[in-house]
Amino acid sequence: MSLGLGVVGLDVEFNKNVCRVVGSLLRHKVITIENVIQMMKSVIKSEFNDVENVCRLYIFVCFVVLYFPRNLKTISNIPYSFLDNIDNLSNYNWVKVVHSYLVKSLSRAFLALGQREICLSGSAAVL
Repeated sequence: MSLGLGVVGLDVEFNKNVCRVVGSLLRHKVITIENVIQMMKSVIKSEFNDVENVCRLYIFVCFVVLYFPRNLKTISNIPYSFLDNIDNLSNYNWVKVVHSYLVKSLSRAFLALGQREICLSGSAAVL
């Protein structure tokens, strides 16, 4: 809630299908933050200067960096389809999806850390 995200509304489902507007902009490229920023720069410099697509890409970068960060360089499984209609972003319950993503990430990190400690303590016992 302190991020200014909507607390009530429709559920947000993660989408592996990238073939929406953002996906069409990044077609034939590996989707990384650097490529998205390069695409924003190229759209801004083009003679058409499509403001909506620049906003979509900017919001996409905000999603990836602030709300759904990754350890990997490539970006996948982000709610791309919600960026097609920017005006409807406030209709969704973003707090719920960010909270569940955070809990799942912490759970995975805890399990990975626990496995590493188990492996380290096992190897110390062997030594």
